[in-house]
Amino acid sequence: MEILDDHDYHQELSFEIAQRVSRFTVQMFRISDKGTIESFASGVLFQFEENYFLITASHVFENEHVPELRIRSGDGVIEIHGEFLRVLNDILDIAIVILSNSSALNRKE
Repeated sequence: MEILDDHDYHQELSFEIAQRVSRFTVQMFRISDKGTIESFASGVLFQFEENYFLITASHVFENEHVPELRIRSGDGVIEIHGEFLRVLNDILDIAIVILSNSSALNRKE
């Protein structure tokens, strides 16, 4: 039996969590002022019952502006659509995009 100190335990735990979450974590893109596609944030894809969501930090969307969102897919970068909700208070800093379809979750790994 291997005994881990606190530092090693936290490193192993962090690595395990990162491996499990990375399958659902996506890089988010928008169109820059120059018209090019640029990376600007990351988010987590989530399904609850028949509904699909993209969850990120609300501060990602400055000045209440929601850009044309895109995420990396096995087929390249795809545009996603949905209803935007923002929760910003002393406890939470969350933005939720209720996706209009499941195409973002059907991406190739």
